Amino acid sequence: MVTLEKSTALFNQKYNIEEIRNAYENAFNKIKQDLSERNNTMNITIEDVHTKEAITAVRKTIELIGKIKSIDHRYINEIYGYETAFNGVDGRIVVKGGFSSGYQGEGPQGLKKILAELGVNERKIEEYVNSVQKKFTLFI
Repeated sequence: MVTLEKSTALFNQKYNIEEIRNAYENAFNKIKQDLSERNNTMNITIEDVHTKEAITAVRKTIELIGKIKSIDHRYINEIYGYETAFNGVDGRIVVKGGFSSGYQGEGPQGLKKILAELGVNERKIEEYVNSVQKKFTLFI
């Protein structure tokens, strides 16, 4: 049996060629699977919209991405302001502009409305959307 020696600061072990081949093959298959899963997901971007348009667009497209797992909301730049990503099992919807947080204007009220429609707890909605933080993630 042919062995190769791998020595690092943490490991001093010997591996045979078959073990190395299997490790590479498993890693390659995992990467292929991850890539194929990404290719089978839908990514929808909605940008440069006002709050009412953002609400309508999310309502019309939300069923395309499957059950919502999480929602990421963060400040991105002065052009769009905030970006809100609705992450589903089959894809994601990213809204650039339209929703915001940290004050009592139209953008935060629209975000509260769509979060309530998606079944997010009212207390969480108030806590996160009224916060002056520049980002938050809600897990559904």
